[in-house]
Amino acid sequence: MLFVIKKRIVFLRDFFFHILLGFGYLFNFPFLSALAIKLSFFKSKKIQYKKKYKKSLIISYRTGGVDDIYQVFKNYPPSKKILFLDRKYLRKIFNHFHKDIRLKYEKEFYFKKDYRIFMKKLVSWLNILEKNFSFLTFNFNYFEDVVFREYAYKNGNSCYMHFKESFRTRAEFKIHNDKSLNRYISFFSKISVYNNDTKQHFAKRWKNISKRISVVGMPRAIFSHNIKKNSKQTKTTNILFYYFKKYKGMPTRYNRFNYFADSGIPKHKPLSWQPIINEIFDTMIKLAKIYPNINFYIKAKKGEDENFKYIKKIENLDLPNLKYFNDGPGHFFLENSQIVIGMNSAAILEAIIAGRKVIIPFFSKFRKKVYNQYTFDLPKNLMVKNKLHLENILKENIDKGNINLPFKNKNYKQISKKYFGDFQNSEKNLRKFLDC
Repeated sequence: MLFVIKKRIVFLRDFFFHILLGFGYLFNFPFLSALAIKLSFFKSKKIQYKKKYKKSLIISYRTGGVDDIYQVFKNYPPSKKILFLDRKYLRKIFNHFHKDIRLKYEKEFYFKKDYRIFMKKLVSWLNILEKNFSFLTFNFNYFEDVVFREYAYKNGNSCYMHFKESFRTRAEFKIHNDKSLNRYISFFSKISVYNNDTKQHFAKRWKNISKRISVVGMPRAIFSHNIKKNSKQTKTTNILFYYFKKYKGMPTRYNRFNYFADSGIPKHKPLSWQPIINEIFDTMIKLAKIYPNINFYIKAKKGEDENFKYIKKIENLDLPNLKYFNDGPGHFFLENSQIVIGMNSAAILEAIIAGRKVIIPFFSKFRKKVYNQYTFDLPKNLMVKNKLHLENILKENIDKGNINLPFKNKNYKQISKKYFGDFQNSEKNLRKFLDC
């Protein structure tokens, strides 16, 4: 009953904020929208707060990025008051002024003049309502906060980017070389990245930007590393498939390749990982029937090109040991699984750091030059040849009963340094970066 009451209160509060926000942009009263944003700020129970603060850090909430913040400040009270802003508020304003525009190409997009004027006034009001604030976002091309941070920067507010997309395939690095995107990154006081590869990529793309970039490492990798430290021989009870979308690692827009001319990638027909994804699903379903005492988990991100055909199939089978999840973080599944399947994601890299037995389903028939540019650089000994090979490895590990964890990987240090940087010092590094 208490939960229902609390849920209704939250609904009414959010409804009021949206009404206030809407009055602001519909009738050109930026103060009202700024007030709605100010009232919508929220704190996190995962962060230790002091009683009084002179300065605040507004963080545009984004899963993955905020996990780094939680890791850094869970045992270390920040020197600035950390406030989170749900991105939906800035997005609503953005969508109101750009109703007739379809977001297709970043380089072709220009923000409307009346929107820019409105946002400039909104930032001015917010500086009165929330004095001495800094702003943090996790990417440079979130449309809803580009103009917001531009005017915050011009107003003298520090604007930070903690770039959470520091894992890229070779093709993705090439795609993001478009020089016309400079305006998206011009208004950051400082930029932090996980690794040297990403810093070098930015340095090649924008002149004189290296001095603004700090390589801090990946704080949330500490969680995975701690799993490894606490691992021991155990029974194989849980097998996890980190679902990846059919174009994962492939720079696409609306299921088409649009950037060949800009990137220098030789033109080719559209590719897809869908055949591999289908065979993983089939294998998970088949083995879940054979091994009723083994749990088979599929972890996806809600709305990220999910495979509804297999979701429906799994629901209809209604096997107690075969479950599909698309909500919340994947830390629980990583911590409690012994074998992890996936590719081209931060999650699979974290599984390697966690010392899990990782299986990368980059099947042999796909290991051609055209596909290689769309995958992470990982050891071939982690890859399986085909569906049968995947099935046999899973059966072998289940039938053995026990599995030795952490799984020994001779490339462990190389992989962790390349992708996660100096993650063991990342908490200290990110606090210093944020002046917090």
